[in-house]
Amino acid sequence: MKKTKTERVVNMLKVLEDNGYNLSDLGDLINHIDRLADDASDNAAAPKKDNVPTLEMVVSRYVVGLGIPQHLKGYSYLRWTLEKFVRHPEMSSNASVTKEVYPDCANEFSTTGSRVERAMRHSIEVAWDVADLDKMNLIQKIFGGMISPNKGKPTNTMFLSAVADYIRLHEEFE
Repeated sequence: MKKTKTERVVNMLKVLEDNGYNLSDLGDLINHIDRLADDASDNAAAPKKDNVPTLEMVVSRYVVGLGIPQHLKGYSYLRWTLEKFVRHPEMSSNASVTKEVYPDCANEFSTTGSRVERAMRHSIEVAWDVADLDKMNLIQKIFGGMISPNKGKPTNTMFLSAVADYIRLHEEFE
């Protein structure tokens, strides 16, 4: 039977005492450790919110998981835009990506809308061209029958909408 951490500590303290160390003052410490262990086991049953990742962490995991290289500018633009799309689903259904989303992202990163669009497109192309089996599986999960990974890459809007919808439906985040 596996011993608890408290039992192991108590056994170590007894070994020290048997070897001539005066541990009479440590009785209170042992009782305190026991109380802490009891409190920890009581808290373990309650669900922890601390383990819920932030939206930024979830989006980053998906962007990297899809093979977008982090050193490309498009990586930052895609992350920023995906966070907006996840928080505001109506953005992805608007036909205003060119007129609103790219300029908003451009303002955030002090560049132009056309550079944002081009950097996103390039990042998606790079990811699509070098996708390995794991990335292809994730692509298939997210895009399903919407697009064939072997035939061509999605448009920026299709990519952003599909990934944002998938995150919104399948992930828990703060």
